[in-house]
Amino acid sequence: ILYTSGSTGHPKGVVASHRSILTSIISWILLGVASEQAGEIPPNTPAAEDAVALLTIPLFHVTGCHSLFLLSLIIGRKLVMMDKWDPEQALVLIEQEKITYVNGVPTTSQELLDAAENSERNISSLVDLFSGGAARPPEHVRRISEDFKLNPGNGYGLTETNAMGAVNSGKTYIQ
Repeated sequence: ILYTSGSTGHPKGVVASHRSILTSIISWILLGVASEQAGEIPPNTPAAEDAVALLTIPLFHVTGCHSLFLLSLIIGRKLVMMDKWDPEQALVLIEQEKITYVNGVPTTSQELLDAAENSERNISSLVDLFSGGAARPPEHVRRISEDFKLNPGNGYGLTETNAMGAVNSGKTYIQ
C-alpha cells in the first residue's frame, strides 16, 4: 500500500499488486527499446550497465521506488542514493560516481543547473536530466538542452498507476 494525497490533499491508501508494479517497469523497458529502434535515443546515452542514476526522490514515492529503484534493479543500472536533496552534494556525487541520469521535480533540476553554473565540479558524465510532478517552463527546457547540452525529459504518472503515465523527452520535448 502506497499513499497519495491526490486531488483532495488527504492521504489515501493505494493498493499496488506485484503484477501492476511489474507492468509499469516492463512498459518503461519497452518504451526504451521502442525509442532506440526509432532512433530517438541521444548518441551519448550509455548502455544500462554503464548508466548511473541519482536517487533524489524518497523511496516511499512511486517515482523513487518504481521508476528509479526497481527499474534500476531490473535493468542493471547503478543507483546512487541521496538522503536528502542538496544541489551542491548532487554535484559532488555526479562527479565522483559518474552519474548519467538525474530525475526529480523541476525545481530539483533548476537548482542543479544553478549550482553547476557556479561550480568547478566536472559533471560531464551527466546525459539525462528528467523531471516529473509539474511542467517545466520552456526556458528551463532550453537551458538544459542548449546551455548544458543535456537530454531533457518529463514524465507524468500517478500513485494509482505505479508512476506509469506519459513520458516526453529528447527532440519532441525540446520543440
